[in-house]
Amino acid sequence: MNEKFSSIMKLQEREDKSALSEKVFRQNVLKEFSNGALILSEADSQGFTFAEFMRRGAAGLRLTFVPVRTAEKFSVKKHTSAQRPYRHAHDFYELVFAQSGTCRQKFDAGYLTLSEGEMCLIPPDVAHSIERCGKDDVILKIIVPKPLFLKTATKYLCTEIVQKFSLTSEAEYIISKLAAEEFINDDLHAVATESYLSLLFTEISRAENCGCSSLELSIRKYSSINVKDASLEDFAKKLGYNCAYLSRLIKNKTGRSFTELLTEQKIKAAQKLLAETDMTVADIAAETGYANPSGFYRQFVSCLGITPADYRKTLR
Repeated sequence: MNEKFSSIMKLQEREDKSALSEKVFRQNVLKEFSNGALILSEADSQGFTFAEFMRRGAAGLRLTFVPVRTAEKFSVKKHTSAQRPYRHAHDFYELVFAQSGTCRQKFDAGYLTLSEGEMCLIPPDVAHSIERCGKDDVILKIIVPKPLFLKTATKYLCTEIVQKFSLTSEAEYIISKLAAEEFINDDLHAVATESYLSLLFTEISRAENCGCSSLELSIRKYSSINVKDASLEDFAKKLGYNCAYLSRLIKNKTGRSFTELLTEQKIKAAQKLLAETDMTVADIAAETGYANPSGFYRQFVSCLGITPADYRKTLR
């Protein structure tokens, strides 16, 4: 990233550290959370202060509800060393980018770790917490209000689930331009921000999705890694979604069912094993998650119009 971008990040780090006071903390809570007044009321009743937050994070504050961050404007901010992890949700879309180092987040369904050059997209209403950053970590949190996101995101980006991406150098450059827009308040600021976001989402879609929906790509990745034991129930659990809801979402976004997409990956895995190994058809059936060879045999013929044995012969 360029020198201007680095100077912006250093400035945000200094500003965050200089703002460590009870008064500023309370002001920020009211400004940044849609339920901020309720949060402060609970904190006051429990004797929870900003000093306590700095010592222990939000672990000592017992809430029966999820704090919801709110924002009406686009912004790019560094996850500074002054910030402590706490469970929260948003009313906007958030992009979390590991420009250097690593970023570990906790979701209700488990942990997600971003390595250098990776970014995740978090939709509204998804609860998570971001662990405290290390000395050499540069983690960016990009806030994109709903209307702006829906206006600039491509149709290949799924808007309902958490997505993880490996960014190209072009995408990283676009992020640096978006960060620079934080300090430009001319008449073209809004136009530039919208244009850069459109370019960013287009670059991500081209690099990651190759014309497939983002949700379909996620299913393909999951199925290829867990081909033997993959299931809709397990996939839904990993994403933190209700199984029935996710099933409807998959059908709506891809035009196919989870079972159809999983079968496609199973058959591809079987083709690879038939081509590259001497495993028996029965062993390949077991390796790709079929309870018995006959079921695998029927599925293979149905998909490819040829038996597994005959398919192997065409490769020799």
